[in-house]
Amino acid sequence: MKKIVFIGNRSKVFEVISSNKKVKLVHAFVIEQPLIEDKSLCEITRLDSKGQKEELINALNSLEYDICISAGCTYVLPMTKLPQNKIFINCHPSVLPFGKGIK
Repeated sequence: MKKIVFIGNRSKVFEVISSNKKVKLVHAFVIEQPLIEDKSLCEITRLDSKGQKEELINALNSLEYDICISAGCTYVLPMTKLPQNKIFINCHPSVLPFGKGIK
């Protein structure tokens, strides 16, 4: 069973991951999303949309997981500072570079 870490604010993506019986959600880093609050599903860490990037990077380097799914993460995470033996998936609600959100 693959261990998943979620980062972001897209509650529907979180719901799909947490309800999937083929994976285990081990941690969620929730960025300014009050609808994601069920700590019985996994450990949840709340983050601000700015200013906690290093804290997030340090946590991603210390946790045990196989796949990190980002959906609505406001941080650009430098892949050079993250574990190379993990899979990172970034979900975006629109076609980039159009509709990329706040500049």
